[in-house]
Amino acid sequence: LADTNSNTNATAEARETLGKYQHVWNSVLHNFTSPIASNVFVYHQRQRHAPWTMGTANVWDYGAQPGVTFGPEVELAHVLGEAFAPDPVVILKAGYDERSLETDWKSPSRIDTRTEPLGYAWVHTLQHVKTALQT
Repeated sequence: LADTNSNTNATAEARETLGKYQHVWNSVLHNFTSPIASNVFVYHQRQRHAPWTMGTANVWDYGAQPGVTFGPEVELAHVLGEAFAPDPVVILKAGYDERSLETDWKSPSRIDTRTEPLGYAWVHTLQHVKTALQT
C-alpha cells in the first residue's frame, strides 16, 4: 500500500510539474531556437579545448536534445530570467559530453593532491569561472 500511495503521489507531482512548466516543454518540442528569457545568457564550452562562448539561453544551443529532453539549465534560465528581469543573468555552464566524475571531474576533496592530479574538467572549469567573474 505504501508503494501505491508513493507512486500515486509521484504521478500527481509529475502532472503538476508538467503543467507548471508546459511552456518549456512546448519550447523544446516546437520553438527551440527562441530565447528562454531575453535577459538570460549562457557562458559555456561545448567541447574540450574549444573556446568558451556566450549566447542567449535557448533550448537548441544549451541543454537539450530538441523534441526529446531538456536539462535543468533550461528551466533554471527560465526561473532566473523571470526572477531578475529586466536585469541580465549569466549562467556559467560547465558540462562536457562523455566526461567521467571519476577522472575528469576529480576535485581536491577526493584525492591526495600530492600524488594524484586533479581532473581536467575540474581545473579547466575553475579557470574559466574565475575569468568570467572578472569580466
